[in-house]
Amino acid sequence: MSEVATSDARVDVAVAAPHAPGITPPSRLDRQGVFLTDIIVDLGFADQGAVREAVEAARQSAKTPERCLLDNGVIDERQLSLALAERNGLDHVDLDLFDVEPEAVGLIDKSTAARYTALPIAFASDGALIVALEDPYDMLGISDIEVIAKSEVRPVVATGTQIQGLIERLPECLPVPPPQPPDESSAPGSLPEPEPQPEPEPETEVAEEPEPEETEPAPVPVPEPAPQPELPNPAAAGRPQPEPAPEPAPLSDDPGELLATLVALQDRTRHAIALAEATEHRIDELEDVDARAREAAATLADERAQFEQERRQGAEREQDLRHELAAARDRIAALEQSLAEVRAAAELARTATEKLAALSSTADADLTPTRHQAEKGGS
Repeated sequence: MSEVATSDARVDVAVAAPHAPGITPPSRLDRQGVFLTDIIVDLGFADQGAVREAVEAARQSAKTPERCLLDNGVIDERQLSLALAERNGLDHVDLDLFDVEPEAVGLIDKSTAARYTALPIAFASDGALIVALEDPYDMLGISDIEVIAKSEVRPVVATGTQIQGLIERLPECLPVPPPQPPDESSAPGSLPEPEPQPEPEPETEVAEEPEPEETEPAPVPVPEPAPQPELPNPAAAGRPQPEPAPEPAPLSDDPGELLATLVALQDRTRHAIALAEATEHRIDELEDVDARAREAAATLADERAQFEQERRQGAEREQDLRHELAAARDRIAALEQSLAEVRAAAELARTATEKLAALSSTADADLTPTRHQAEKGGS
């Protein structure tokens, strides 16, 4: 849906129920290419850490990141529904507050509403049907509702719980209006219906014997060729043979039946066109997702290469530091050995000094009497 169509749909919802609360319009209309988890973060429903954990959990399971957030209790169903509406530029409707129009609800049956988790809730100002859906990507459901209701559908988003609850409160057979039969008098090639003729009264007279009708000569029978025996096909042995296609039923000569068949074919054609458009839209979305996935893969490859380069540089730096540490330890060992040698030399010097001092004291003691005698003799 384009931005203009989305804006018109939002205005139509407001016009359909100007005083009814429960309508939350999107804040922006340019979020169709944004990841749903980013919108959840922008709306303040979850933080980046919880989203990263949900993305990692989704890679290990078959769930989407937003489903992991919902299962883990990080967000609730209403917040997920609001994020879906914001991403697609659609209105979000709270069905507990919105005044649903019974005439719109009665346009589809209960089984169809339950099958697609979708329900008409109002009429737009231009007569289009406003349908509340749990999944705004369900183009098949939208196209089926358009065919059944014979009206253009304007989707809005609501929670699946509210839609299912509203469907369960409805009767089993909704009052679907019968289809209006086409005006056969204005249809091309139609013939006026014959007026009913009065039944003839029974005759009391004796019925005359019917005259013998002239009979045409019987055709000469032509002998049919004898059927040829079927030869076994060795290539098809052991495989089930396809059943012959059933012959198409002959068309009736009744103009009413032909017209009804034509209307049914037109409905099927519109349905097929809607499915083709939905498929093309889905293919465009998948191509967009594939392009973003390729860009993400290229970015991841670049980051991985940069990480590998930084890891190699770190390993080389660690090896250099290990070599420097070993050299420092060798230098410390050499210094410790030199210090031990210096300590030993100092101990030897101290011992020699003590011995020299002792010898000096002994020599002085021995020379003292001689010095006194010399002094006396000189006097």
